[in-house]
Amino acid sequence: MIPADLIQLLRSLKKSAIIVLLMKWAGRPLGEAEVAATLDSSRTTVRTQLNSLCAMGYANRVRFHGGFVLTEQGQNLFGDEVAKFCPLPTTTDLFLLKSKMDSEVIGTGTSKNFPVESERQHAPPEPVDPQIEAALRSAGIMLNARTRLLARMEHITPEYIRAHQRNLYVTRNTRSPGLLVSILESAQPLPDTGERERRDYLGGKYAEFIEH
Repeated sequence: MIPADLIQLLRSLKKSAIIVLLMKWAGRPLGEAEVAATLDSSRTTVRTQLNSLCAMGYANRVRFHGGFVLTEQGQNLFGDEVAKFCPLPTTTDLFLLKSKMDSEVIGTGTSKNFPVESERQHAPPEPVDPQIEAALRSAGIMLNARTRLLARMEHITPEYIRAHQRNLYVTRNTRSPGLLVSILESAQPLPDTGERERRDYLGGKYAEFIEH
């Protein structure tokens, strides 16, 4: 059985895994323009994925214009014998890998090799808790296949979503829905804003003696 923490890791990396591979293969800082050109992707998409990797601790920006590199945590994803399963790719390898990932994301269901996925497309989506859906929409996150899975994760609650949304704005001055989704998927601890301690203090055994 796959451990729960490994499942969370794979889910958090599934959209940006190809960038992690490219950064490992390059062995030097890569800018978002170079990554976008190599993967034939938009700079907006690449920027979101790089920011997500930085938020999860797998990448760092060298300088503002110096590009991005994998952190020690990002390097550890490959283990000690990366050359045995991660040989240096050719341009064709990168193109084929990106095409495969794009086809899986789009999920056309036309391939005969994936009959189960084809059947799922015609099945009605599983319901989402209305309060969780409202919290996601309030944060600018619309429901799709990815966010429906996110909404059904055990650690996801409306309070958890709102807390990370506030913390993202306070600490990074951004309301990026894509970055927030990556943070929520990675099951990071509830941010400590001080509000919880105050609530616990006011609700403690001496609460009746406290004026507020």
